[in-house]
Amino acid sequence: MTAKELKAVRQSLGFTQQGLADVLHVSRVTVARWEIGERGVSGPVALLLQRLRQEQRRHAPKTAAKTEQRRRTR
Repeated sequence: MTAKELKAVRQSLGFTQQGLADVLHVSRVTVARWEIGERGVSGPVALLLQRLRQEQRRHAPKTAAKTEQRRRTR
């Protein structure tokens, strides 16, 4: 996972650097270093983030449909 991909995944999941760091039990500085490419993202962390993003994509259409349905009933 590249630095750009990591940042995009983090943002798409709605995490701040600190929020992602808290979930992964690393420091915010570590997340920042990953995002600028100073350090590589370890395999397990990259895999976890990819899985989270896949789950988000799987549920996104359902969530969008529910939001639209709620908006129409108001």
